[in-house]
Amino acid sequence: MVLARDYNRKKGQFSFLKHIVSSEKLPEVNNTVIITLDKLGRFYIHISVPLEDRESQTSCNRRIVSIDPGVRTFPTCYVPRGRVVEWGSRDFGKYLDYASNAINSKAI
Repeated sequence: MVLARDYNRKKGQFSFLKHIVSSEKLPEVNNTVIITLDKLGRFYIHISVPLEDRESQTSCNRRIVSIDPGVRTFPTCYVPRGRVVEWGSRDFGKYLDYASNAINSKAI
């Protein structure tokens, strides 16, 4: 992890960062940078940049729903306007109640 104050240094431990050859022009850094090394010996530099809101991303006139198959609840549906619908969210609790009642009745 390289702090923003160290990324732009011309002398010292992190001065090599200004000489990195990259496939894209590196943006101006105003926050922390993370450098990782993968199993093949390749280095990656992770720079956080703020995203711009575009007109096409902010409005949605169509009826769209995203469905998450999930593990605890099947399925969970997400609507772009913020509505969330969970189907079967209490089914697992009912199953646990049924199983515990069955165990308790055998113990008596």
